[in-house]
Amino acid sequence: MEVITHTILAAVCMAATYFWGRYLSKDEILEGVVGTMLDRLEKDGFIRTVEGEDGDMELVPISEIISDDAK
Repeated sequence: MEVITHTILAAVCMAATYFWGRYLSKDEILEGVVGTMLDRLEKDGFIRTVEGEDGDMELVPISEIISDDAK
């Protein structure tokens, strides 16, 4: 294998694994940011959430909050 061919092949493999890693980690980072933001907003009283049947946080619609406050 020539030097140039080997260099190009190695660079392409490194670039492919770099972008594959970024693609796989993007969801984890985004999930962490959104989860932290929702926790902070709930703690500060800007939103109201409940734990759903599957264990995930679910936002409470404004109509339910207004009807609860009116009672």
